[in-house]
Amino acid sequence: MYSTCTYNAAENEENAAWLCREFELDPVRLTLPAEWGIAEGRFGYQFFPHRLRGEGFFISLFRKKADAARNAGASAQFRSLQPLPKKQIPELAPWFRPEATPAFFQTPAGEILAFPEAFEPDLRVLDKFLKNKWFGLYAGTFKGRDFIPGHALALTAGAPPTPARC
Repeated sequence: MYSTCTYNAAENEENAAWLCREFELDPVRLTLPAEWGIAEGRFGYQFFPHRLRGEGFFISLFRKKADAARNAGASAQFRSLQPLPKKQIPELAPWFRPEATPAFFQTPAGEILAFPEAFEPDLRVLDKFLKNKWFGLYAGTFKGRDFIPGHALALTAGAPPTPARC
């Protein structure tokens, strides 16, 4: 999805067209009732304040072309994250519900990040294209063999209340 709060064609339709060319995207067409007053363009939709309630904006939706989606980098590694060594994963188990299936990665600074393993392929694609990002939950760090939980992990609703956390 691409959205702006402007009426400038260069920022709206032209940028959306560039995204389609550059990243092998197809614009997604929506079926919208005419009475909504939304102006449909070639690559998106303009919401004008004189036609509907609100201040107005532009939105464009995209879908990766089939071949591009398969080649988007799902097999690529994260640029700066490394998988947490398998021998350390059992130390984190008491901090996550049994039904959770987190993937654990470590930053160059030693911070442990956790996110649902089902999100990993999509996060690898985002990592390939985005410079500034943060994935998942800051779980904590290891000091020697001891796991030191992070503040975010200690406060998460997904962590089970166990004596190991006292």
